[in-house]
Amino acid sequence: MVIIYESRGTAREWKMIRKALKEAGIRKVKTSVWLDEVTGGLLNDPRDFKGHGAPDRRVYTIRVEASDEDIAAAIVRRVAPDYKPYKRRMDPDGAGRQEASARKKKNRTYLIFTLILFLAVCAASVAYFAMYGRYAASKDSLRKYHFKTSEIANFDEVDEKCKETQYKDFTDAFRNGTVKRVYAEFSGSEDADTMYYTVSGKKVLYLTQNPDSEGFKEKLLNAGVLVYPKADVFNFEQDKINTAPKKKSMVNTASIILDIVMLGGLAVFMILIMRSISGKTGLRGESGRQDDTPQAAKKTFDDIGGLQPLKEDLRTVVDFLSEPRKYEEAGADLPKGILLVGPPGTGKTLIAQVMANEAHVGFIYANASDFVEKYVGVGASRIRDMFRKARKKAPCIVFIDEVDTLCVKRGNDMNSEDRKALTALLTEMDGFRKDENILVIGATNRIEDIDTAALRPGRFTDIYTVPLPETTKERMEIIDIYMKGKKFADDFRRQDFAREMMGRSPAEIKDILNEAAIISVQKRLGSIDRACVEEAVYKRLMHGHQRDNAETDPDDLRMIAYHESGHVLIARLTGARVSKVTIIPSTNGAGGVTFIDPPQRKLYTKKMMENEVMQLYAGKVSEYLVSGRDWDKTTQGCSNDIEKATYILKDMVDAYGMSDNALVNMNILNQKTGEKSAEYIVELSAKLRDQTVRLMESHKAQLDALARELLKSETLYEEQIDSIIFTKESAPAGLS
Repeated sequence: MVIIYESRGTAREWKMIRKALKEAGIRKVKTSVWLDEVTGGLLNDPRDFKGHGAPDRRVYTIRVEASDEDIAAAIVRRVAPDYKPYKRRMDPDGAGRQEASARKKKNRTYLIFTLILFLAVCAASVAYFAMYGRYAASKDSLRKYHFKTSEIANFDEVDEKCKETQYKDFTDAFRNGTVKRVYAEFSGSEDADTMYYTVSGKKVLYLTQNPDSEGFKEKLLNAGVLVYPKADVFNFEQDKINTAPKKKSMVNTASIILDIVMLGGLAVFMILIMRSISGKTGLRGESGRQDDTPQAAKKTFDDIGGLQPLKEDLRTVVDFLSEPRKYEEAGADLPKGILLVGPPGTGKTLIAQVMANEAHVGFIYANASDFVEKYVGVGASRIRDMFRKARKKAPCIVFIDEVDTLCVKRGNDMNSEDRKALTALLTEMDGFRKDENILVIGATNRIEDIDTAALRPGRFTDIYTVPLPETTKERMEIIDIYMKGKKFADDFRRQDFAREMMGRSPAEIKDILNEAAIISVQKRLGSIDRACVEEAVYKRLMHGHQRDNAETDPDDLRMIAYHESGHVLIARLTGARVSKVTIIPSTNGAGGVTFIDPPQRKLYTKKMMENEVMQLYAGKVSEYLVSGRDWDKTTQGCSNDIEKATYILKDMVDAYGMSDNALVNMNILNQKTGEKSAEYIVELSAKLRDQTVRLMESHKAQLDALARELLKSETLYEEQIDSIIFTKESAPAGLS
């Protein structure tokens, strides 16, 4: 805990501040009053007196948790604007040393108390188990001569459990006057052949013969023996157990008391241990994963490929952080927060690091999961602590990765700790402080999950999309950045590689080039050639390794060559570029792959989308033609193509109004309308399939030539593909 108020002779002010802190919701406030023994001739200060001129030498102190320091300090300034911290005077008698000694003594006492409590819990546990063992043993001994009606169903079972004796033993005991009870039947009744008896001083039930002679019962009664019907032996427990209840009751009572003492002591011991741990590890304080990231110092905007419009906007924010005065003179306020939205690997964290470096300000990184805790108040406390650090570094950028985890939409299924953490973040971003120069940057790929309160102006004011690189030029800029420090062979062409990386993130491009460098070292090459890059693509994007075609069945290889050739042919005939096609299989099951680079457009017409479906259908249609126009002889290798085409067709019919239906969104209408929509989709699919068949039939020579060359070379690049498709001389028809 930290001291936020310490003053001498200010009792009234001290009470007001203490009350204000509690009203502000600061839960842990410690107050103390101690006597200032060292006056040092400074009693002329009017605050040293209270009441009737009597000097007030007491020093009033208030402590709070470190995470609440900033809020508490603001309250102190508001309640006591003239507050000046108390300066402890020099103590010739060693008062400072005495105070330190007192603290050590207190800590030593605390440790001794914890140890004694631990030993007491251990002793209570040992006593409990010892007493429980004695009770169990006594209970087992009682079972030897106690018979319960619920356990004994007939006299045969009683006979098995009691001690059988000769009748002579009974008569001897009777003459000695030790027979105490007799359980028997008389006058020739059923079960009168045997009887049970007990003797004084022994807790044993005996079994012997019953003479059932005339006057036998009267003789027993005259001798003072208690005579019971034989069936009363089942109540033998009630007769004999009268000597045991007190012991049993005492055992149970002692057991309950020991249980309470042991559990209570264990609970107190665990609380003390947790308090000790929390003080050392910061359980209620900062997260160990919040980090001041020095690597940001090496990053500039030149390390970000593409994203030119976004970089211009971010440079303005950087200029605001660097030179805030000129913007303040214009009446502008620094945005409280910027939200970067985009797929994984697009460089959102890099952007935040670059901004911190370009503006020459502090940078704090945190992951949203650091603030999602099950302990009460830990998440909110860590957020306040993070912003306290940022204020000390101000101007500062706070970057929160995966912020949707922290700013998730509030609902009934949201637990109270997550709600507190979110509220703490919103309060810190849009609190009473306006001159802190702290910029919060959040990164997410799920903006739809973020609570609307976090997206309003004043919090995450600016929302920027960080998309995947869309053009070949942008991808080439990214490739140039990650090619630095690597040596490439002459056969590696940046532009071809950029086209192959369509739809890939900068992180994936970096990973492929790094893997290519590793492969070149494994092969002991002096530079990274095209083969290294292609192998890296297989390993990183297709999650497999290249496999030798010698292991593939010739008929399957021929079908794969025609399948990929069909994709290439229809793609080029419909205006798309193809940078590479290969039939080298991979260990993940893929037989081949075609890299198609469609025209870069923001808007797509119906014809463009139909062309895309035809490109997907081309592999299946090519198999159909080479199999003698028999759909039953085509393979399952086109399942992924059909799935993608179906999604496109569904969007065309249901969402984009590209069918003969009215301009309505079919997804919103009822199920019956959806069934009608499915009929349109099937009809449109059949139409595009037939168009693909006709187009491919009219260019069958080029299809055969492509397949022939693929079987020969296994991989074809753009120049080879175009020379085959657009040659003036037709290639030979058919393949042997």
